Amino acid sequence: ALRIHEQALGPGHPQLAFTLSTLGLVHWRSGDLAGARALFERALKIREQTLPPTNRWLAVSLGNLGEILRDTGDYTAARPLFERALKIRESALGLNHPDYAAGLTSLGHLLYLMGDMAAARPLLEQALQIRERALGPDHPTVATTVNDLGSVLWRSGEYARARAHFERALRIREKALGPTHTSVAQSLTNLGVLLRDAGDYAAARPLLERGLKIYEQAVGPDHHWTAWAANHLAYLLHRTGDLAGSRQLYERALR
Repeated sequence: ALRIHEQALGPGHPQLAFTLSTLGLVHWRSGDLAGARALFERALKIREQTLPPTNRWLAVSLGNLGEILRDTGDYTAARPLFERALKIRESALGLNHPDYAAGLTSLGHLLYLMGDMAAARPLLEQALQIRERALGPDHPTVATTVNDLGSVLWRSGEYARARAHFERALRIREKALGPTHTSVAQSLTNLGVLLRDAGDYAAARPLLERGLKIYEQAVGPDHHWTAWAANHLAYLLHRTGDLAGSRQLYERALR
């Protein structure tokens, strides 16, 4: 489809950017971050050359590339992309639109990863208010922001509130997406890690095991999401004295 579009439309047509973005998402979700980045970069270049500077599709491309840079650990490069995308969405859509909330969530999550809890928290709280008002309290998109805010509360030392947020995100996702969705696996792993770090190993282990199993079945044993979950379960096994099981999972995560 990509070659057909390139031949029919030319290498700089806006519709080609849509095809590149869609293919990039496929690569991203299959774990091919390098392939996804190349496609997102091409799509962004086309849109920068063909669309007005405040067009919402330009914000989409900026956000896509920012997500890839974030997932590969290049937070410094991702931040200005997220900030630029957020400004475009504010200008194009206003402060109460769900897509503006998506931009707040992306930037807030990045700031969390960069260790800036004070900056991340108000962005995620604002995003949560917008999404709950626009989508209702039990929408899976709301769960994404609830989950990210839970992570910030956890890193800020508010463990009880963090646990409540992780449990809420898990309930929403299980009901809306089903018990074997990768977003459910993320919530299970986050809650399991919180319980593990609080010393409740008996409660943490089945959550981490279930999260890992979902990832293995949904995206395969070699995906970076699976490695993330395996690493957390391995640390629990190490803490509880199962050194053989821990070593096996660590070696899998490092492959």
